[in-house]
Amino acid sequence: MNFALDEKQDVPQQYFSPQAAMKNRIRVLRAEEEMTQEELAELAGVTRNTIISMEKNKYCPSLKLAYRIAHIFGVGIDDVFTYEEAVDGSSGDDE
Repeated sequence: MNFALDEKQDVPQQYFSPQAAMKNRIRVLRAEEEMTQEELAELAGVTRNTIISMEKNKYCPSLKLAYRIAHIFGVGIDDVFTYEEAVDGSSGDDE
């Protein structure tokens, strides 16, 4: 399967599945480091509300912010964020 795209091609619809959800372990990593939401927000250069929204899976960060958060915790980006397909048909956005 060729995933190369030019200007005239569309991204396959399967990559925009409404059942997909971005999950994260920010709350767990903060607890392990005994770090508050405010401290993480300051280190990451965002507001505390942004951290709260990410922890509730209500906000999907930019790639730049995701890498910044992973770097703060000293782990890889895939140790913080995962992309999952919901098996029950829900998007997981109501957590």
